[in-house]
Amino acid sequence: MAKINRIVIPLYPDFDILDVCGPLAMFSSVAGATSITPVLAAAEPGLMKSLQGVELQADLALPTLSGTDATWVPGGFGSGFNEQISASSETLAWLKREGPKAGYICSVCTGAILLAAAGLLDGYTATTHWQFQQSLTLFSGVRLASGYPRYWIDRNRITGGGISSGLDASLAVIAAISSSTDAMHAQLLNQYAPDPPYNAGSPLTAPPDILASFFQQFGEGAATLEQVVAAYLSGGRNQA
Repeated sequence: MAKINRIVIPLYPDFDILDVCGPLAMFSSVAGATSITPVLAAAEPGLMKSLQGVELQADLALPTLSGTDATWVPGGFGSGFNEQISASSETLAWLKREGPKAGYICSVCTGAILLAAAGLLDGYTATTHWQFQQSLTLFSGVRLASGYPRYWIDRNRITGGGISSGLDASLAVIAAISSSTDAMHAQLLNQYAPDPPYNAGSPLTAPPDILASFFQQFGEGAATLEQVVAAYLSGGRNQA
């Protein structure tokens, strides 16, 4: 396989800021000492607003990029993200065109839904945010990793679970395309030694009342995404 150097991170409206900035910090930590070069791109160059309202500058246009060494697809939520799962999405069209050529294909959170919609997870085992696993199972060619893993590696596909797990997955990406030594350097530089004050980061460990209140507040989003994916699979998958 050709030497890996460029990791393209596609931005689109309503991407999750941590899905991008956490892994970008990890990748950038070793950029000077390795062949890894992370770049932000979008359908058109310019500022792109995240789900949290923070804007990031995408310097490159996705349609101009070819022969990508690796892709890191962030997740998102809401209308901006849902619009990416459609025949009119330039992001999805680019993933369909360039994804099969990439050395590594990676995602975090609902980014796996975009990879699946592009056909890039057919025949692979993958994971995503625990709340949206049902949406991923709608793609018949994708095998869902059991449980709620922080990340999953299947050959050259590396998929992360929900949001913060992108930090774990990005270290796995660095190890895969460079070395475990470089991954540990990135971990040390970023002082990534998580020690959360609560053990509620998974539906397996969250207290029942917390889990119940979570679904009351956010459960509708998972159902909406399932509807978007089902509509795409029923009519638009092969049109992008």
